[in-house]
Amino acid sequence: MKKIIVSFLAGFISCLMILSFFSYMKNRPVDFTKKLSTESEEMIVGVFPWIKLARGGEIGPLSVLIPYGTKKEEALVYLKKGSFPKILFRSSNTGDNLESIMVLDSKNRAIIVNDNDGDRIFDSYQFSNNASVDSYYFSDNNLDGNYDTRQGPGLNFYINIDGKWHSLIRKNGKKYIEISGVNMEVDQEKGVWLLKNVN
Repeated sequence: MKKIIVSFLAGFISCLMILSFFSYMKNRPVDFTKKLSTESEEMIVGVFPWIKLARGGEIGPLSVLIPYGTKKEEALVYLKKGSFPKILFRSSNTGDNLESIMVLDSKNRAIIVNDNDGDRIFDSYQFSNNASVDSYYFSDNNLDGNYDTRQGPGLNFYINIDGKWHSLIRKNGKKYIEISGVNMEVDQEKGVWLLKNVN
């Protein structure tokens, strides 16, 4: 009887070890960039640096990736076949509120919708036409249907005042635009750029 109990316990422990090993292998963090084309890899890693060490799974036709070993509250979801569009859900550090949803297509164009204040109502959105150095990045900071800022190509930054684009000048801790050769101070109010101290 003692031999039977010892054999049973040894078998049970062995099964637990094997199941633990398979569970670890299935759920271990993986570098998912190896599954990407080299063209997509640079852009994807730039947007989702944690993808080099992520955990993944599948739900029906969708693949889901989450960061491993960080406090980031994000999930990247995409179709298993074709892999685009990719959708990133980013939540606050507490995980209570969704901060943004980003949709990325196969041409590396992205739309990001944001809940800036955690009230579960979208407040702003951005659009990027590409992830290259020559790309443009537009922002509508108050969802009024007008873009408020434009970045690109490169680090060039422009603001929209009264339907006209102006290059933003930063000098002595203040922000200016040039109108008819004169620097006019500007400021942001509820996401919209306005000339400061203009009656």
